[in-house]
Amino acid sequence: MNFARMGTVPDRVIGEALGISRYAARRRRIALGIPAYSRKLRLVLLRLGREPDTVIARSSGLGVATVSRLRRARKIPPLRPVVRLTDEIIEKLGTRPDSMIARRHKVSRNTVHRWRRERGIVRFRPDITPYLGRLGREADLGIADELGVSAEFVRGERIRLEIPPYGRPYARKA
Repeated sequence: MNFARMGTVPDRVIGEALGISRYAARRRRIALGIPAYSRKLRLVLLRLGREPDTVIARSSGLGVATVSRLRRARKIPPLRPVVRLTDEIIEKLGTRPDSMIARRHKVSRNTVHRWRRERGIVRFRPDITPYLGRLGREADLGIADELGVSAEFVRGERIRLEIPPYGRPYARKA
C-alpha cells in the first residue's frame, strides 16, 4: 500500500500498511492537502449522480451547496427528476407564485422559474390595490392569506409604499 490511498481509508490503516504511526500518516496526508477519510462522506460520494443533490443533502445532514460542490468537483452530472411539462402546468405559469406550482408538482422553484422564463412569462404579481387601505392597519399575514401569497410579499409591498407596520411604532421614540 502507498500514499495514493490516503483519504480513501482511515489514517490508521495507512499507518499499519506502511509501518508508521497513524499520526505520521495523518501529518503526511495533511502536508499533501488530502482531506481526511470520512465514512459519512464516502457514503455520500457513492450516491452522487444516482440521487438528486437535495435528497442526498437532506439524508446526510450536509447542505445542498456542499453536495453539489462535491459532485461538480468529481465531474458527475446531476440527476434531475424527470417531470413532464404538461399544458396544465404551462397554463398555471405566471398565474400563481412559482413556489405554489413547485410544491404542487414536486419540482424546485428554480425549475418552475426556468420554465416560466423560457416562455417569456412574467412572474405572478397579485393586484394589491384593493388592500392598500388595510396595509399597516392589519397584520401582513392576514392580508397575505386573503391574497394567496406569502406575508413577506405583503411586507415588501408595504415597505415599498413606505407604510409603517401594524402594531409597532414606525420610528423609535427617545
